[in-house]
Amino acid sequence: MKITLRAQIEEVRYELRMRESVYPRLVRRGGLRAGEAELHMRRMRAALRTLEWLDALVKREGGMINRILPKTHELPALVWAWPACIPPADHIRYAAQYALWLHDPDEDGKKLRVAVSCMVAPRLLLPMLTKVERAEWIRLMGLGATYDSQDWGSAFQTLIASGQLQEGAAGEWMRGPYFSPDGLRRSSHHAQRALFVIEAIRRSGLREREAAA
Repeated sequence: MKITLRAQIEEVRYELRMRESVYPRLVRRGGLRAGEAELHMRRMRAALRTLEWLDALVKREGGMINRILPKTHELPALVWAWPACIPPADHIRYAAQYALWLHDPDEDGKKLRVAVSCMVAPRLLLPMLTKVERAEWIRLMGLGATYDSQDWGSAFQTLIASGQLQEGAAGEWMRGPYFSPDGLRRSSHHAQRALFVIEAIRRSGLREREAAA
């Protein structure tokens, strides 16, 4: 029987409530170390946030998530590479528009600038990837694209001036008052590239937190 996304969310929430009740007693009795309990809870909360993000995206985009996220091994080589005929400043603008459209503000806001940088200069993402992810990223994206500070400044100013992007007090990027997804395609390689990077950065952060626990 197929389990719906909402049912999975409720199941994880129930499991979290149960662990929040049981773990403190286990720690007091010596049956579980405090660090292990915290690590288990952190993983469960991360899983819940991912499921809730997917649920919100499915609702927002009319259930099109499977068209956005195909299996990467089924995609042709260099399908995400930037065409040489498109100027680097436009690479940045396209990448930012799709990242702003598809990101989770609560989860990804502080990393959105990093995500856009990785989409237009793919070598920047390599340290955040596992061995398997790195091989797929290189195969699908290539490593030749890059940009300079002038390209970045031009694209940034265009996005700010048009009201598509605004910058928070801590430097985080968020959708501006005039941001619109009109013209953005859910099944495009731009959307696929953006989601791959956003999720890779999210998984990298989780691995770092687990290693530090």
